[in-house]
Amino acid sequence: MVQVVLGPDFSSVTTPPPSGSSVSMQINRNSSTPPTKLPEDLTVTNAADTTCE
Repeated sequence: MVQVVLGPDFSSVTTPPPSGSSVSMQINRNSSTPPTKLPEDLTVTNAADTTCE
């Protein structure tokens, strides 16, 4: 299962670019608002991690 946290400025979903394509992204940092609180049970999994096999 994959859960994604989207900010209030999220507006749409688009088709992903072809594999190997460059992807550009814009990160806006607004120091006047507090950071978004992430879920306490949030975990990160490295797709290349095969230690559990």
